[in-house]
Amino acid sequence: MGVERNRSTWERLGKDDPLWAIMPYPAEKSANWDLDEFMATGVADIELVVKHLAEHSLRLHGRVLDFGCGVGRLTNAIAEQPDVTSVVGVDVASSMVERARQYNRHPDRV
Repeated sequence: MGVERNRSTWERLGKDDPLWAIMPYPAEKSANWDLDEFMATGVADIELVVKHLAEHSLRLHGRVLDFGCGVGRLTNAIAEQPDVTSVVGVDVASSMVERARQYNRHPDRV
């Protein structure tokens, strides 16, 4: 898939059903995701990453880049980490970035 086709697909998904596009659980299609539940999946995923990093004497700290941030599910969870000073989220789809701005729970760090 070329970059333009990829961008076009994610733009459409970001406008039509952005949460389901990121976490395509059948029961959550057609905008049925609860935003708090959706964001909690990001917290759980980042907790696993933090645990795995710690096993290798590594940690999330300083400024973090979330490449392919979508609607900010992981961006928000990363921002909650105590040693993270800021998170920058980027995505190929401006519709996803716009949603990420709307869903940003940590404006002082994201």
